[in-house]
Amino acid sequence: MSRKIWSPLLSLVLVLAVLLSACGTAEPTAAPAPVSEPAATAAPAPTEAPPPAEAPAAEPVIGVYAYPRTINELDPSLVLSSETNILWNVWGNLTLWDPDEGVVGMLAESWESNEDATVWTFRLREGVKCHDLTDLTAGAVKRSFERTIEKGALAYVYAPVDTIEAVDDATVRITLNYPTRLPELLANNWGTFIMCPAALDQPAEWFAAGNEVGAGPYMIESYEPGQRLVLTKFDEWWQGWEEGSYDKIILEIVEDAAVRVQKLRGGEADIAWSVPFDDFESLNATGRIKALAIPAFQQLQWHLNTRSAPLDDLRVRQALAHAFPYDLAAQGTYGGYAVHALGAVPRIQWTPATETRIYPYDLDTARALLEEAGLPRGTRLRLGVEVNATEAIMVAQLWQAELAKIGVALNIEQISAGVRWDEVYNPDTQFHIMFMHMFIGFDSPNEYLGSLWHSGWTWYPFSGFASEQFDALVEEALASEAVDWDKADRLYQQAEQILYDEAVCVFALDLPQDWAIASDMVGFKPNPLYGYAAFLWQVRRE
Repeated sequence: MSRKIWSPLLSLVLVLAVLLSACGTAEPTAAPAPVSEPAATAAPAPTEAPPPAEAPAAEPVIGVYAYPRTINELDPSLVLSSETNILWNVWGNLTLWDPDEGVVGMLAESWESNEDATVWTFRLREGVKCHDLTDLTAGAVKRSFERTIEKGALAYVYAPVDTIEAVDDATVRITLNYPTRLPELLANNWGTFIMCPAALDQPAEWFAAGNEVGAGPYMIESYEPGQRLVLTKFDEWWQGWEEGSYDKIILEIVEDAAVRVQKLRGGEADIAWSVPFDDFESLNATGRIKALAIPAFQQLQWHLNTRSAPLDDLRVRQALAHAFPYDLAAQGTYGGYAVHALGAVPRIQWTPATETRIYPYDLDTARALLEEAGLPRGTRLRLGVEVNATEAIMVAQLWQAELAKIGVALNIEQISAGVRWDEVYNPDTQFHIMFMHMFIGFDSPNEYLGSLWHSGWTWYPFSGFASEQFDALVEEALASEAVDWDKADRLYQQAEQILYDEAVCVFALDLPQDWAIASDMVGFKPNPLYGYAAFLWQVRRE
């Protein structure tokens, strides 16, 4: 049934009729002619809403890391140098040492020990995925540790370990030969990385080609030896990702310090270390780079080859220690942030209750010792230092000038990191002195004393030093740490004194840690325990 449609004119007529009727005098008007209905028209078809526009894909967050060294090793069981920068981000550990919180869980969710700290049980996090999307299990943890023990490069890390047992898929039990702070020890910067099953039986060349199957936050996407290594975010990482996290990190090998600075200043790099302190002011002035110097558990050392004449004579070694200009080096290098080393362990990390007797700078004593030893004037000594260690080279040059005053010619030879390590493990090396920029891996004096000087544990055997008394002291100290720290402290101090009495090393400077990072990089947290390891999963672009 159709509806009536009234015109506006008809409505007006009706209104007037009502008004006239109310007056009572008007004659009735004729009935209006009927108004025809207009033809019905179809309602317009509803317009379909356009499909919602797809949000533009977010641009990937990519960072460039100007990395100052060649990559010499990628096998987690064998890395002994700064490649831990890569390993922390790819493989992961059971535990991690945090400067604010102490030891925290990484792949391990929790742990407990028996009363005398000789049996430790670790519980893995639930749902941890490997990069091949298999599950991380306790069996893989057990085999990772056993593989590293078999390789033998890091004996000091596993010296307390008796047995390792996978109780079930998520539980690892480690029984020790003596009490040990095992969660701290396994938070090491060396040799405690966890490998997934697919990586455990791979040959050396597999790792050397940049292959990996870890459970860390990043995967190795590609590797061009000597050029770059690319890390890409692992989407299934157990911790998850915050907005702004880096999807990709490109580690560009940039051994030349001047080029690193140029890339930072020009916006071609977002993070770097081993940046000359003289460039801090100009980098900070750019507004896009923050250059930082942070106290760290690291030390500059000059290791003396006791197997090679004339340094096989204690008096010559003592003379070299007396001729080192400790205060001048501290004031004139490392931007003034370094300090005179007062022991074989950085004092920011450990200060013994009884201070160690050290060699003061004293050229007269040094000259007398050389005369007593019968060392001819003009004797030449070879010192090896890494080509990219700008500040260490400056320190060596200051020492060179002082030695010249007492008739010793110090030849400073700049060598690559790879050559340095070859020389370290060569018992017939022709170098007399070797540079060591030691950064710690375990929050204990044993990291410096045991790992460098114990004749059975050492991974840096350049000096050829061996002492049964020293070995016994650091072994007993390590076994005492978890139950009697005061006893451990006394033993470590005695061991440190032996190193000075035997003058097997010139312990030069306790060093700062330098970093240069982009101003829009947030969450960066330097860790003094791990030297120059950057935990890339912590940082984001603002």
